[in-house]
Amino acid sequence: MAAFAKELGKLVDALEYSEQALELLREHKVKDARLVMALQVHGNILLETGKYEAAEKQLREVVDLLRLEYGPRHLRVGYALSALGDVLQSRNKLDAAEAVQQEALEICRESLGVPHVEVASCLNSLAIISEGKGRYEESERRYRESLAADPGVDVKHVITRANLAMTLMRLKKYDEAEKEYDSALKGLPKYLPPNHPTTAMIMQNKGRLLEVTGRLAEAEELLLTVIAMRKHSLPKVHPHQAVVRSMLGMIQHARNRSEEGERTLAEAAQIVRASFQQPHFFQAITIANHALVLRALSRPAEAKPLLEEAAAIYEKTDGRTYAWAEVRTSLAVSYTHLRAHETSL
Repeated sequence: MAAFAKELGKLVDALEYSEQALELLREHKVKDARLVMALQVHGNILLETGKYEAAEKQLREVVDLLRLEYGPRHLRVGYALSALGDVLQSRNKLDAAEAVQQEALEICRESLGVPHVEVASCLNSLAIISEGKGRYEESERRYRESLAADPGVDVKHVITRANLAMTLMRLKKYDEAEKEYDSALKGLPKYLPPNHPTTAMIMQNKGRLLEVTGRLAEAEELLLTVIAMRKHSLPKVHPHQAVVRSMLGMIQHARNRSEEGERTLAEAAQIVRASFQQPHFFQAITIANHALVLRALSRPAEAKPLLEEAAAIYEKTDGRTYAWAEVRTSLAVSYTHLRAHETSL
């Protein structure tokens, strides 16, 4: 029943059904494949609804159960580790994610050899982590290894090409990146229905490329299409709904429509606050963007508490990284602007 509701996109119902199933299995002290399956389903739904901390806890339990049942190097353990690595990456725990995903890769290679789609999937995940850690050349290499490990063209192969495009953007290989995005978007309709979240995500990422290369009107048009698509595929309160609005708001600001951009960013900030049960680095990014536009509109009193909020979130998630420093610098500027504004009154 949980899987059926999830397929229909009724994630709230699916979460409730999967919680009921887990409660019953725990009540009867079941610790076999039935509990593993229920935990995996529940963990996946938690992940889709933005409850990353709870999803991590569930998937760690799955790994422990499978190790106990089958041994540490069983293929099922490898699959579960790969899923756990993806959750850790989503929570920006990149060191832990890389270690887990590397173990998953080794197990899958031992059991399946190369080429194989699961080996390619692990390499794809490791490439995403490398990108997140700023090791872009390594990320490009891992993506290309992933494509070579799965020479058959399927939906995962197409998505890996889109991921490669993101790394090529980081390396400023914009022409290559655009070709990979266009190839992916051309191939996806063969495998996915209209308005699918994956298609929307790749379109959103291409929108970032268009923005970076100065084609702001094209970028805005594409992001508006993404927002329209997500009305059919995601609940309003979802991290991806916040991401696209944050991007759109900054583009509207860059196109000298700062009042409109501020309204879009205010909506994005409202969504992102409600989308995560625990502090998440993207909350800080969105809230800081909103504050920067408010400051540009000469509204420093409104910007100041938002920058303080963003700095506090960064400190809880990333620690005192460059992003934290950037927000602190913006906060210092806002204090200066606010002081000047008060003095002029």
